[in-house]
Amino acid sequence: MLNPDGVINGNYRCNILGVDLNRRWTNPSKLLHPEIFFSKQLAKASSQNDQMILFYCDFHGHSRKKNVFMYGCTCPQNDINQHKNNNMIRLIPYMFGQRNKMFSFPDCKFANEAAKESTARMVIFREFNVLNSYTIESTFYAPYNPKIPNLKKKKDIEDDLQIKAEDLKQIGQDLCLTVHQIVQSKILRKKLLSDNLTSNLMVGGSTKD
Repeated sequence: MLNPDGVINGNYRCNILGVDLNRRWTNPSKLLHPEIFFSKQLAKASSQNDQMILFYCDFHGHSRKKNVFMYGCTCPQNDINQHKNNNMIRLIPYMFGQRNKMFSFPDCKFANEAAKESTARMVIFREFNVLNSYTIESTFYAPYNPKIPNLKKKKDIEDDLQIKAEDLKQIGQDLCLTVHQIVQSKILRKKLLSDNLTSNLMVGGSTKD
């Protein structure tokens, strides 16, 4: 958890100083934002020790949208490998959606928005060249499943679909299994890793994008 003092005091976005920690990744203060400062130092140390961060993901809650989904980045048009890299960025969310019934790939968004430049996923993507850098968002309320009878609009949610603690645990487990499946695949591993690099996984616990 990257916001322990805020969460223990009832905040779901800001720390005890009232600072949104997921907007401090560009230049975090060792004094004011120590969780972010040292997390970024860990990422730097990994990059400098002939290792490569394969996967980074923040876990956040979303107060408005239904379902569980991911935000990812996108490679610019001047990138020679633009299409290949953008396909790789979408691979983990797509496979995750095949494994977990609460995850909605159509609700995922892949963009480099100016307002999100200082978030973890953007900084890890931009400064450390990690293609697979994401925020996973879970609704505060309930998933929406259009296959359930009588649920024709996203506002039509049955009370017994309220997302539960065991659902959140299953989401975390299925995400890890999805990444493991990709790493264990010889074909996909070649696309993600160079033969002379060791991969790391970085998972950050936060609260809201």
